[in-house]
Amino acid sequence: MQARSLKPDPTVENDRSHFDCLQNLTSQQQWAVKYLYDRLGIIDNKMSALLRLNGIVIGFLTVAVFRVAENSAIVPWPILFLSACFIVFLLLTIAEIMGALIFYLKFDRVTASRTFDDYCKTAMAITITREREYRAAFWTSVAGIALFILMFLAVTGADIYKLSTVGAEPPPATCTPAASCPAAPRPPA
Repeated sequence: MQARSLKPDPTVENDRSHFDCLQNLTSQQQWAVKYLYDRLGIIDNKMSALLRLNGIVIGFLTVAVFRVAENSAIVPWPILFLSACFIVFLLLTIAEIMGALIFYLKFDRVTASRTFDDYCKTAMAITITREREYRAAFWTSVAGIALFILMFLAVTGADIYKLSTVGAEPPPATCTPAASCPAAPRPPA
């Protein structure tokens, strides 16, 4: 027989026992179980969405890094750009690992050897742990994505400035070799 303070292992027998015990609970206790499941579901769904967003940013970042590695002239400051990409990648990878840890946490069950109160205490502890992990992953992602946005705003701003100044320079006042001087405009016919 398992100790009352430990969460039961995920086995078919424990799941059957959990289901049977859930059916024997009062309606208020069943509502409490549903509430705890719903809280866990909300946290898991939030983390799932965050992991997907991080995955999209990591994919875009990977393409950008390989493009800059192939042709460093496409960004004004390739070393700074690649360094910022590394920091963003590191932050988002840490957030992804935190997300994976959330999904690794064991789930509790009400069984004949565990009372409803044992279940509630354990489920609340699991919920609080998942929420803390989610918040840490969220703020790590916010830092990484904010840096990602600032980095690409800087690159885009530099490109806009470069495009706005193309052709704005007047031709040199004196042309030494005749071949380098622009041709004089022809009068209209």
